[in-house]
Amino acid sequence: VCNDSSKVSRLDALKEALNGAKRSNGTTDDTGFVDYFFKEAKDTFESLPVTADDNKIVRELGIVTFSSSASTVMPLTSYDKNSNFDVEKATVENYINRISGNGATNPATGLAAANKMLENSSNSSKYIIFLTDGLPTTTGNSGNTYNNQSAINARKQAEENVKDGIQTFVIGVGVGDDTEKDSSSPLYSPV
Repeated sequence: VCNDSSKVSRLDALKEALNGAKRSNGTTDDTGFVDYFFKEAKDTFESLPVTADDNKIVRELGIVTFSSSASTVMPLTSYDKNSNFDVEKATVENYINRISGNGATNPATGLAAANKMLENSSNSSKYIIFLTDGLPTTTGNSGNTYNNQSAINARKQAEENVKDGIQTFVIGVGVGDDTEKDSSSPLYSPV
């Protein structure tokens, strides 16, 4: 979290990427991932011809957070043509708004928890959109410091996700702020 009140914290930047940017009047624009997810789902369901298999077509979304360990913030939830998208969107945004940051950044735990969540998915196409606020770190006597083993573990877990048929998209916010970044780290090479 940034001490300078004129700057946006990394966590706030992640929330804006998901929920859309806040305007000065307190409203948000419709540019966040959640807006896109529900607009795409609604458009998909509205464009499909009416068939007996309508209820088999779903979109799913779940939220996992991670620091030193991972936890499920929102379980994998299915949305179909009968979903009230405005209510569901507000529910997801509320989950996101309650996320708080603490501890280290151990990406392997988040990737593993997301993989486990997707084991129960009925969709043939599975994706993880992995948002991180920085480099893999561990908490020690000197605070959070870069940890190469954490980067190696994250890469191994990403490789496991690929073997399980899960595509992962990684978005880092604030990674460039860390001066000890090592560009030869396994974190920076494609899986």
